[in-house]
Amino acid sequence: MNKILLIIAILSLSVNAQTVVQGNLIVNENTTLGQNCGNGLETITYTGNLIFNSNKTLVLKGINLIILGNVIGSGTITHSCNNNQSSICINGTNDSNITYNGILLNTCVLSIKSFDTNKDFDYNYTVHDLTGRLLHKGKTNTNMLYYLPKNTILIITVEGFKSEKLLIN
Repeated sequence: MNKILLIIAILSLSVNAQTVVQGNLIVNENTTLGQNCGNGLETITYTGNLIFNSNKTLVLKGINLIILGNVIGSGTITHSCNNNQSSICINGTNDSNITYNGILLNTCVLSIKSFDTNKDFDYNYTVHDLTGRLLHKGKTNTNMLYYLPKNTILIITVEGFKSEKLLIN
């Protein structure tokens, strides 16, 4: 009986875990994601943007990282597992200055539609400036863009939709 429980415990360690995080991944200091070297890969999905401040480093340990938004800023993404190759998938734009050391940069096409301000109502949304500072959040409606700063590029993330950079006029 103890051998069967031990086998079940070992099998459960090698199953890929999946986590979805609503919002941005902001790297303000050198950061490590995961502790999973040798026990299968963990998938972490961020619905917002990956934002680097001041050339910091993001270390992935047995992680498949999916960013549904954009990559903003400059920094380094690396991994520290010899037996599990970490990867990153960026659904939005990747026009930042990021160095990828030993990371598989996947070109993934995810079936996430763009938000339409004229018809998609009652979804949770957040608005960030380009530095990652939260400016507003709430439920989508016809007036949601009215109160935002004018002549500014903002990142709008709507639950279930692709994050987008918008110039608010």
